[in-house]
Amino acid sequence: MGSTIYSAMGLEDTALPMMQNIFKQDLTTSNYITLLLPRQFDPDSPTLGEMTVSELVPGQEAIASQTKLPIDYVPADQTLSQVQHWTAATDADGILGSNGQPITIASNTTLASPISGNGRIVGVFDSGFSLSQVPSALAEAIYSGVPGSQLAPFQGQDTWFVPCKTELNLTLVFGGQKIFIHPLDMITSVTGGPINPLSTCAGTFQPIAENTKLPIYDAIWGMPVFRNAYVLLDFGNFTIETSTDQQAPFIQLLATTTNTTEAHDDFVNVLKNNGTMPSSSKSTPGSSISAATLSYTANALYWKCVAASLLVGIGALL
Repeated sequence: MGSTIYSAMGLEDTALPMMQNIFKQDLTTSNYITLLLPRQFDPDSPTLGEMTVSELVPGQEAIASQTKLPIDYVPADQTLSQVQHWTAATDADGILGSNGQPITIASNTTLASPISGNGRIVGVFDSGFSLSQVPSALAEAIYSGVPGSQLAPFQGQDTWFVPCKTELNLTLVFGGQKIFIHPLDMITSVTGGPINPLSTCAGTFQPIAENTKLPIYDAIWGMPVFRNAYVLLDFGNFTIETSTDQQAPFIQLLATTTNTTEAHDDFVNVLKNNGTMPSSSKSTPGSSISAATLSYTANALYWKCVAASLLVGIGALL
């Protein structure tokens, strides 16, 4: 299950996580949720973020035909089984830099897994992280070659800084599908940075903090990834009292940034209009975003975000 409270309470129904109780309301539907996050200051991005339960966001139905990525599960007899996450692996050579060439990073996961290894990076999908946390070698490969880049301590961890005018690209490949990361999601302005904050931005793929490392994953894919992929998380047979959805849990992704020329134009226009990365997109490395207000419609179990940013924090199987 991945719920420490449920286990500590002796598997009592009263201790079931929220999503389990929602799924129990209708045992005839599939046990999945989906997330679609917006991008600030991008005229082509949705204004509001959306979260759905057991149905798809209109216009994003193509996600149902995408590859089902198996969860990199933690065996029940392992000590870390109580911190099961929504964790999946990239394809082999599945991280491409701005030059389109693979960035080769070895996986450091130590638990036996059917999907890790072979040049694949195992990552947690967690919308509660404003910045993605990645192996230090990957962050270095992304940012160190930028003229004026600097690795400096910031709020307790090493952080890459680059000039705010820097346009960078990154592509992640899952199940044969390329998830292109918009250049606006590659850097962000920060408050109180150690380098000139008016012209220097922090990268959004930072070296993973020591206090977030576990041997069951290499990276945490945060909001920069969620803004570029519509994400479906199917709980499958990890739920209690489910009737029809008996398959193993999986993740499906649908790329939402598909026009790289348009993405380049967006980046140029945002910097032209603001002189730097907009101040209201400020982030703190490793931090979570504020909670959004959610509305609930009983018919379709449909949750819709009514704020520009969405907190789900669903890195763990709830």
